[in-house]
Amino acid sequence: MLHPPLAIAGMHRSGTSLTAAFLQALGVDLGEEFWQADRHNAKGYFEDIDFLQFQRSLLADCCPQDDGGWVDWGWTENEQLDRQKFSNYTEAAKELLRKRQKHRWWGWKDPRTTLLLDFWQELLPETNYILVYRYPWDVVDSIFRLNAPIFLENPDYPLKIWQYYNRHLWDFYRRHPHRCILCNVNRLWEEPEKLVQLLREKFQFSSPPHWQAKPEAASIFDAQMFRQLPRNHPLVGLLERLYPESLQLLANLDSVADLPSGFSGNLSNSENSEAAELVLQMYRDSLQSMQQQQKYLWELQQLRSQLATIQASKFWPVYQGWHNFKKQVWGWFFR
Repeated sequence: MLHPPLAIAGMHRSGTSLTAAFLQALGVDLGEEFWQADRHNAKGYFEDIDFLQFQRSLLADCCPQDDGGWVDWGWTENEQLDRQKFSNYTEAAKELLRKRQKHRWWGWKDPRTTLLLDFWQELLPETNYILVYRYPWDVVDSIFRLNAPIFLENPDYPLKIWQYYNRHLWDFYRRHPHRCILCNVNRLWEEPEKLVQLLREKFQFSSPPHWQAKPEAASIFDAQMFRQLPRNHPLVGLLERLYPESLQLLANLDSVADLPSGFSGNLSNSENSEAAELVLQMYRDSLQSMQQQQKYLWELQQLRSQLATIQASKFWPVYQGWHNFKKQVWGWFFR
């Protein structure tokens, strides 16, 4: 029996990698060659390189070339994709699916899938989806910490892209609820067993014998890597007051989600885009300054570690002896 694929989608920096790690632990085959881990995601991205490169190329080709934005994520300021070009990639997508199709549970993870949900659904209607969303302030904070010039120069981009991606999630879920599990990632890590239960109920997924969700989730989740801002953090209040559309979209997602966040905020009618962008710039600048300090501290720790290694080596006494000898010789010449 061929199992339908399981695609993991959601905005970048929203916990899709953590979700993918959890599903891989459950036995879902997400690929053999992944995009390599880095300091922004030390445990790995779990992104199959073939799917990643395919979707990157497709979105880059379908984004307008004369518009500002971040094409690598399929977003430009006018938020337009030339979907007529999607048909140029149909045969390549079919071949990709054919090569990956297996008898066991399999799938792929790439946030860009969020913008291509209808494309894949038309190609393979039996595909199932895990749709992940995260609090907008946590995503904005995480993106600023990437220290990427495009976001440092345009501090309003992260929130706009969060809205763009999550509108796609919300729209697709409402049209295909039987094919999707929509979950808030913060709630998922509080109650991972509920995701396993939803996989069984919606997709007839069978977990390995004696498999326990909470211990597995605890071994995957790292609070240091997945930072969550407290409710009283200034950035949370900023979005509540100056970006009410983000809070409304979060409420829309929660209203239909299988695992909603449970967040209860105040929707404000205050709109002042100039003030909002100024505050975001101030937050970005303070974060950048803090990151620079952390970089210097890290470099200092590396130097101390190297010095300790040198001092512990067998050549250190020799070096000290030679250094003292040179001082003595120098003193003899200038008496």
